[in-house]
Amino acid sequence: HRMSWTAYDDPVVARKMTSLALQELGRWLIEPTFHEPWNVFVKWLKYIQATDSGANTLLDVGCAAGYYQSVLRFHHDNMRYDGVEQSKPLRDLAWRVFGVLPVRSIADALKYWATISSIGPIALPCWQVVLSGSMLQHEEHWEQALAEQVRVCRRWLIIHKIPIAETLIQRQKQAYGVTMNEWNFPVALIHKKVGRKPVDEHYFASADPHWSGLYDLEA
Repeated sequence: HRMSWTAYDDPVVARKMTSLALQELGRWLIEPTFHEPWNVFVKWLKYIQATDSGANTLLDVGCAAGYYQSVLRFHHDNMRYDGVEQSKPLRDLAWRVFGVLPVRSIADALKYWATISSIGPIALPCWQVVLSGSMLQHEEHWEQALAEQVRVCRRWLIIHKIPIAETLIQRQKQAYGVTMNEWNFPVALIHKKVGRKPVDEHYFASADPHWSGLYDLEA
């Protein structure tokens, strides 16, 4: 079976995913305790902005249809949002549904940043906050993807909701009517690749355990 991110190149899968996100977002806005991952994200945003007044740019890697921008705007209207998404159907839906214009890669995001910036050539790292949202498990070359996220992150890296296991393994998963492969990670391996332990972490208790971590790259 293919790695799971390629499944989202299917327009039907992309529409199913976005429709579910819209339903969940609508419920979350009137019932804030409903969506645990979004609440963890908001909690960490509040911590970041209380700790670092200069944190005003966020790169959402694997942003899907960009619905985390809506979560961000609900609580932190002054933070610039940029999205990266490999799936063209999801990028198209991001614009039509959420008014977000994601680009295909971090390299493209850097090019876009350079065109709108008045400061000349970009000095990396670039974004104060990088959100790696439920995406490392979808990447065949996940180590390379994580290293690139660390490279462009100025300070705060959020690895959000990845499946965990005792050892690094690939497992098959059924989602949106498609069978796909996903990485499952030992949490200690993520710490090693980032080069430090997180300042906070969250375990999602379920039959299919997931984990999130907030890293301060200046610590």
